[in-house]
This record gives sequence, C-alpha cells and structure tokens, in this order.
Amino acid sequence: HIADGLRSRNVECFVASGTADLQERIERLGSACKAVLWTSTERTSRPESAVEQVWDLFSVARSITAGNNPNPLSFWVVTTGAYQVAGNSADLPDPGEPSASQAALYGMVRVISRHHPELHCISVDLSPRPSSQEFEILGRLVTGNTLEDQMAIRGTNCYGLRLERRS
Repeated sequence: HIADGLRSRNVECFVASGTADLQERIERLGSACKAVLWTSTERTSRPESAVEQVWDLFSVARSITAGNNPNPLSFWVVTTGAYQVAGNSADLPDPGEPSASQAALYGMVRVISRHHPELHCISVDLSPRPSSQEFEILGRLVTGNTLEDQMAIRGTNCYGLRLERRS
C-alpha cells in the first residue's frame, strides 16, 4: 500500500527483503537515499511477537546506522493503532483499543531517536484499520517537509503530539 502510494507521487522507492538487503540498497543509492520507511501492521497480544517486532525495528535502525551514508536519513516508523488520539469524535474511524505490540514499537522509536539523533526518527501512527485517505496523507508527509516527529493520522486529519495541562 505505502510503496504504491509513494510511487504514484513519483517517489522512487523499494521494499527491502531484510536488513542485509536494506543496508546494501542504502549503500548502493548513496546520497540519493533520503529516507527509510519501516512499517508494522501486526497487532498482537502475544508478548513474544511484540518482542520480535521491536527486535526487527532495532535491527533495521542498526543497519541504517552501520552504513557510511554521508547524507542524514530520515527514519520513518509507521504503526497502526499504537495509541488513541484525544478528542476522537464521531466522524473519525473507530479507534479500538490501543495495541500493546504497536505501542512497544512507538516506544522503541523514542529510544532510537535518543541514541541516534542523526537518523531524524519520525513516528506516524495510523488508525487500526487505515483508510486510503490515511495512506495518501502519509505519502504527502513523507514527500514533503515536516518539523513534527510524532504524528497520528486518523481519517483525513493529522495530529501532532502536544502536552496539555490536566486538572
């Protein structure tokens, strides 16, 4: 879905078959490689599956940082249903329960961004059952310029992380 959406926006992209393939392609592309987008749509309550997903994400980040790419890459991590967006209204998709496995990935992105600030990690959470509109917005975000590093897309809206005082 995502790769097709990016290609429709004239963005050259590929789907890597694993971390070794990813590292080889990044090195081959050199300065032409601007971003790596990693996705997980697996929503599971099995702890061992969540650990596998977090390890996979960590391995990808390690592959990216192991290369000698002179240009800073953006590392986009796309989750589905990692958290609920405050103020969800009736016009937004049913948020469902947040996924523990997806939330673990979201947390790992925060760890990676602290340890590797050169990656410019960007976390985007789609609804548990993303619509084509959400994929379109994601494509525009990836191909545009954004200062946000934590976002959620729900329906046709994009939300940035904000803190607010609670009484």
